[in-house]
Amino acid sequence: MGVRETLNKQPAITTGATIGIIVLALGFIIWQVMGGGNHIQIPTKAYYTTDDGASYYKDDINLIAPYDYGGKQAVKADVFKCASGSEFVGYLERYTADAKKVIEDSRKNPGTEDFGKAAEAASRGLEVKAPLTGDTGWVKNYAAAASKIITVHCPGGGDQPPEPILP
Repeated sequence: MGVRETLNKQPAITTGATIGIIVLALGFIIWQVMGGGNHIQIPTKAYYTTDDGASYYKDDINLIAPYDYGGKQAVKADVFKCASGSEFVGYLERYTADAKKVIEDSRKNPGTEDFGKAAEAASRGLEVKAPLTGDTGWVKNYAAAASKIITVHCPGGGDQPPEPILP
């Protein structure tokens, strides 16, 4: 007796097999839609430095740099890793005093928040600089010089560009 004849004579097996296949297919579709086990995690931490990028630490990503950390001014540190495994601060970020105030005010008054004004302040007031250069070298993130600063290379050269590291 063939498979088709067996299925025709045993409708319960046919129904069970069909339901099983449908359940497996739906499970697979749901798994794919949900990221296939690779869920995107939203960062809650960022790297900061108080010594011009010589060292760095993790703190809340919602902090607005510069801010006071143990009596020192902390700025955001963008950390990278080379193929050799070495990690380093590629560049630093901070907001101008005016931009920081607009962003802080918009967070304090969420009911009256002017999102456009805060977003513009964040965009226009962000400054970047190379690490270990003292308090000089800060440029607006939209200036031509900023492109050179944020184009990071591994110390000592190398073929592969460094990878950003998230805390």
